[in-house]
Amino acid sequence: HMHVCFLEKVNTRNKGCFTQKQLDRLKRIVIKELTARESLREKTGLSSEQFLQNTQYSKEALVEEFRKKDYQGIQTLQDLRKVLPKKGRFSYGSYALMPYRKQIDQIIDEMMQSEELKPAYEKYLGMLNMLAAVMTENAGKDLQTIRETELRKMHREIGNIILTSLK
Repeated sequence: HMHVCFLEKVNTRNKGCFTQKQLDRLKRIVIKELTARESLREKTGLSSEQFLQNTQYSKEALVEEFRKKDYQGIQTLQDLRKVLPKKGRFSYGSYALMPYRKQIDQIIDEMMQSEELKPAYEKYLGMLNMLAAVMTENAGKDLQTIRETELRKMHREIGNIILTSLK
C-alpha cells in the first residue's frame, strides 16, 4: 500500500484520480529506480547516496586540480581571449558567450588530457560511466543522459574558471 502526494507547477488535473495505466507506469518507475539503486550497491558496495557523494568528491577534486594547473601559457586560451566580446555578461552560460562555448569546451577537453589532470578526469569519467551503465541496465534502454548532464555541469564550472582567469 502506498500514498503518493505531489504538486504540479502547471495544473493539468482537475480531479485526484489516476487511471490504471498511469498507476502502472508510476509503479514501473519506482520499481526501476529501486532496482537501479540495489544494482549499484551490488556493483560498488556503496549505497546510491554514498556513490553519488563520492562522484561529487571526484568532480570537486578534478576542479581543484584544474585550479592548480598553470593554464595561462596555453596558446588556445590566448587565442580565445583575443576573440571574446568586450561587453555583456562574461560567464559560460551567458548569451554573449554562446558562440564561443564550443571552443571553450574543446579547450577544456584538450586540457583534461594533460598528465596533471588526466588521472582525476578518468576517475570521474569512470564513476559516471558506471552510473550510466547501471541506469541503462535497469531501464532497458540507453541512458547516457546522466553522464552527459554531469559532464555539461563540469564544463560549465571549469569554463567559468577559465573565463574568470581571462577577464
